[in-house]
Amino acid sequence: MNTKPSFRSRVVTGIAALAAGLALQAQPPAPFPPSPAPPAPAARPSAPLRPGKSGPFILYAQSPRPAAPVAPAAPPSRLWVVPSMPVMPPMPPMEPMLSMEHLPGVSLFDDQPGFGGGFGAGFGASIGASMSGLYGRLAPLATLQMDLSGLHAPMALLFEPGQSSQSDRQREQADREREAADRAREASQRVREAAQRVRETERSYSDAYQSGSRSLDRRDYEKALKYFDKVIEGKGPRTDGALYWKAYTLGKMGRREEAQATLAMLEKGFAQSRWVNDAKALGVELRQASGQGVSPENQDDEDLKLLAINSLIQSDPERAVPLLEKLLTDPKNGLKLKERALFVLAQSRSDKSRQIVASYAKGSSSNPDLQLKAVEYLGIYGSKESRGLLNDIYSSVNDVTVKRAVLRGFMIGQDKERLFNAAKNEQNTELRHEAIRYLGSIHGEVELGQLYASETNVDNKESIIQSMFMTGQTDKLLEIAKSEKDARLRRGAIRGLSMIRREKSADILTNLYSSESDKEIKEEIIRALFRQNSAKHLVEVAKKETDPELRRECVRNLSLMKSKDATDYMVELLGK
Repeated sequence: MNTKPSFRSRVVTGIAALAAGLALQAQPPAPFPPSPAPPAPAARPSAPLRPGKSGPFILYAQSPRPAAPVAPAAPPSRLWVVPSMPVMPPMPPMEPMLSMEHLPGVSLFDDQPGFGGGFGAGFGASIGASMSGLYGRLAPLATLQMDLSGLHAPMALLFEPGQSSQSDRQREQADREREAADRAREASQRVREAAQRVRETERSYSDAYQSGSRSLDRRDYEKALKYFDKVIEGKGPRTDGALYWKAYTLGKMGRREEAQATLAMLEKGFAQSRWVNDAKALGVELRQASGQGVSPENQDDEDLKLLAINSLIQSDPERAVPLLEKLLTDPKNGLKLKERALFVLAQSRSDKSRQIVASYAKGSSSNPDLQLKAVEYLGIYGSKESRGLLNDIYSSVNDVTVKRAVLRGFMIGQDKERLFNAAKNEQNTELRHEAIRYLGSIHGEVELGQLYASETNVDNKESIIQSMFMTGQTDKLLEIAKSEKDARLRRGAIRGLSMIRREKSADILTNLYSSESDKEIKEEIIRALFRQNSAKHLVEVAKKETDPELRRECVRNLSLMKSKDATDYMVELLGK
């Protein structure tokens, strides 16, 4: 047990001594009366006496030795120096105490078994008498008027409150700033995660919509219904289109009453939708077919027409193009037939065909799906002129879905220049990130580097880092991990390096760790090496690390890795 007095106890003792000294200096107490001559001590018994019949205990108090004379101390030079204490006279000898069994008083242990009443009463009276004498000796000090104003200076020197309190305030302020930064970082992360969830949800509904359309093309009606129902339940931006195609599918399955009810939901819930006119035309078709069975000949009629037109456009495009244009404008024809007509026109090299497809891509049709299909076909089969037309469409429309389709067309056409312009100038964050992703998918390394250098938004920079990972830009990611001031972006670059499965990237991460001083960045590098399953490099890091927490993190990750290097290092640790 440590018996060394603490700093606080030393301070309290010093203050008490200082106060007592000042009080005595201001009004010294009266001298004690002269000590009487001590009586001759009684002869001690040869054997110790026991209580009871043999007689009481007799206690003696030995007189203290006389104190040696002490020279008076020099007067204090400053107020806060503790003055010397006056010479105390020798204490008078104490008379022998009475036998405990004859001491009257209140019993202290009467209620405890095994203690007699006489013992407890005498013991309590003894304590009371001693305390009364002590209070009598200290009574003069209570009347002293002590001036303690001089204590402020020594207290200031003793506690050094300026430095201590200032250091505490600085630590508290630093803690508050760290907590505020953590809260802001967590709030920003929650916002990003919420936005990401919204994007993922919308993307899942868009994928379901496309999957339903493909299932419908394959005449897998049951599966098509499941996909369209998923979009409808999600109430996403293409719910009106999903309702139309669900009604269309139900009509193909002969469930015309359900189809009519679905169309009624569309017209009631989306009265301003561009799908309403097509829904009315489909309703008329369903009512005309009411009471008729599902005829395979009727289902094959559209396909036969398209096969004939496709053959005609290859041999005589001048005759085929007007027929397709008429098919597109006829309200009696269904959307599937019109989509396929656009598909045939998009493959034609005639100027008239491109003009028709371009007009639908600009939105001349009231149906949004036909516009999206036209945009998609321009990207797939279009020429340089078609991509220029897509750029004009991108600049003239505000529909995010159409703009996204145009960006996809740029990606299909490997148009890095226009994707770069969209990634740099687009105001919509979602579209901007999509353009950045498309640049990464077509290996736009130069464009991504230029974007990162000119970008100031952290979210956009993070999206660029993700695209750099897609293109395998190890050198650029290493540069960001070394020189970027924002810790979040540095961690993103390190994560990108960890996803590049190359021996070179593990060496890069290890070298980066040895030159890094930020603890959070080091932890990210440890996790990156673990994700790469680079046990050899992680063991190297663990052996050189002196920080106990970081080394423990290395060992914890190594313990999860099935590697000979990791196992050998664990055995080495156990042998120490």
